[in-house]
Formats: sequence, C-alpha cells, structure tokens
Amino acid sequence: MKNNSVRICCTVSAVAIAIFVLSLAAMPGTLYAQNAGELAAQANQFYMKGDLQKAIDAYTRAISADSESARLYYNRGNVYYDAGNMDAAVKDYSKAIEFAPDLSQAYFNRANAYYSQANYEQAAADYSHLVQAGEKDPALYVNRGVAYYGQGAYDKARADFDTALGLQGENSTTLYYRGTASYRLGSFRQAVSDFEKAITLDQNNVPAMYNLGVSYVRLAETLKGTQ
Repeated sequence: MKNNSVRICCTVSAVAIAIFVLSLAAMPGTLYAQNAGELAAQANQFYMKGDLQKAIDAYTRAISADSESARLYYNRGNVYYDAGNMDAAVKDYSKAIEFAPDLSQAYFNRANAYYSQANYEQAAADYSHLVQAGEKDPALYVNRGVAYYGQGAYDKARADFDTALGLQGENSTTLYYRGTASYRLGSFRQAVSDFEKAITLDQNNVPAMYNLGVSYVRLAETLKGTQ
C-alpha cells in the first residue's frame, strides 16, 4: 500500500479577464492618443466576438500609438492569456505593472499566467504582493496555496487554504485542496475530514472521492502501526 498517494487537480481561479474600455475622452487630446482609443475600441469589439487574433493586432496598433498605456498592455495581455500564449501574456502584464504599479489585476493575472507555466515561485511572489497590499479576496489565498503546493511547501499551502476558508466559509474545492495539503503533511485524519466535507458540499467532486479512499487507507495503516 506504500505507493498510494493523493492526486491534486489544481485549477487556479480564473484571471480577471474583463477588458478595460478606453474612452477617447480619457485620452490626451492628441491625434496619436485618439487613434489609440479608436483602435482599442475596435480591439474590444473583436475580443467580445471571440476573434482573438484581430483583437491582438488592434491592441498592438493601439500600443504603437500610445506606448505607455498600462491598460492597453493589460488588455492585450488578457487576450494573449485567452489565446494560450502565456509568455506574451506575462510580458504584457509586466509592462502594465511598469506603467501602473498599483494595477492589482495585472499582478493577479500575471500570477495565474506564471502558474500555467508551472512557474510556481513567481506565481506565489505575485500573489504575495497582493496579500501584502491588503487584498482580502479568498481566490487570492486559494491560488497562492495551490502555487505553494506546486513548490512542495505544503505547510504554507495549508495555511493559505485555512485563510481562504475563513474568508469564504466552507467551500468544496478549497476543502479538497486543504485535504491534499494535510495528506502531504501526514495529517491523515484531517485529510479524511476535509475530503468528507468536500464531498458533502459537492457530491460530484470525484477527485475528493478518490483522495478520501487513499486517505482512509493511510490513516488505517498509521493507526495499525501505533498498536
């Protein structure tokens, strides 16, 4: 039975993919800025229609006209993210942060892009930046916990899942994540409890069902070994 191990099916919370609508009135009164605004509006329309490549092309032309607009880089980064081009998304979120260091959505989305690249250390760093800035979104702690789990920092992961549950109340997915971290830490009784609660809240949580069975086995082995 020594080869039994839990599985974690990690999906970070979705990026804040809302596109900033750039109004012409908000732009400086220059021809270049006006062109950037018009191109951004076209890009928004392409994005809403699901034509991601045309949206990227329009945002790229807009950035050529206004190369210091954090929101243009942020928006194009979101389109790259949707298109699955995480390298380009990270670069654009980084440019957005360069021009607008307080743009929290860019940090959150860049962290999610890093996570998609299995760059758990950088993902955790961006989530931590938002935590230190006072953000209290449960998804932030869940996502950082998943990133810590990816690094093998199971104690930090469980602490973040604890915080998230304190903010959001009982949640099947978060309980499942905490159960996996507890299992890795050898806390099999806690893992069993979390998986049972996760299944009670969502009877379709198949990964929790699998991990519950494995945890029962490991708990039984542990109790037998103490006899």
